[in-house]
Amino acid sequence: MIIFLFLLTVVSECFNICLFLYLINKRVSIGHFLIILFCRIAYTKICNSLSWKFLFYFNEEIFYLLLSFFISRKPYLQSKLKIFNALLPTTLNNISFRVIIFFIFPLFGISVETIKVNYLIAVSSSFLTILLSFLLIKLFKESFGVIQKGRLAPLISKSIIIADIIMIAYTFTQQYLVYLENTTHTSTLIIRKLIVVIYLVLFFIMLIFLSFLISLMRFIPKLEAALSKKNKAPEQAKPAPVVAVPEVEEEEVIDDGELIAVIAAAIAASENTSTDSFVVRSIRKSKKGNWHRA
Repeated sequence: MIIFLFLLTVVSECFNICLFLYLINKRVSIGHFLIILFCRIAYTKICNSLSWKFLFYFNEEIFYLLLSFFISRKPYLQSKLKIFNALLPTTLNNISFRVIIFFIFPLFGISVETIKVNYLIAVSSSFLTILLSFLLIKLFKESFGVIQKGRLAPLISKSIIIADIIMIAYTFTQQYLVYLENTTHTSTLIIRKLIVVIYLVLFFIMLIFLSFLISLMRFIPKLEAALSKKNKAPEQAKPAPVVAVPEVEEEEVIDDGELIAVIAAAIAASENTSTDSFVVRSIRKSKKGNWHRA
């Protein structure tokens, strides 16, 4: 029986590791996978052997936090995203498991006490939990894939921080109540059921809202391009500079027969000669005033 339970634990942990790697789009070799599996089982045994049992109730979350920071060493991945990657699978597993044992199994007459003593039901609930978590991650896989690229809009980045806070609060509250029940033998089942319902609603609202924000990122570049194209006025050709051409003052030529005859007569009178001795070809206006002739 001990060997059987150990094998079931190993298989369950294999599925959990695969779920985590599936979320972060990480492929590892078989050798690295076995190393992760060995570290997971060894870490669980170490936490179980500690005198301070409180740490044991958070051993899964702590392990995947350490694994997330170690395996996701890309410089653009921020700490809040690594925390998100570590806590999302474990929180999904926790909520899914408690939904199954608190609300689904009782419909078939299976109580929480029966699950604790019946290994077959306990194992089946564990595998159903992993399957449900996988389906939920697959449902939002496209959005999670965008997040893993690391280039996050400010609103999405803030939403991830809120998601981290929600998951940390749920994990601590739920696991602390389990620890309190096991150490003080005080039933906290009703409170834990209420917490599961509250956080189940919050968790799904968080995932849907985050997925909605990420889906908007596809349209933001197109919207920005359209706005920039609309606001960008076509460059108008600059008018050619008008070069002021200096006006050449042309000599005013007067070709009036009557005026020429009068002037010719005046010249002939002043020279005491006749108009036949010279020819007036043109008349130019003098630029000098009369006082220059004086």
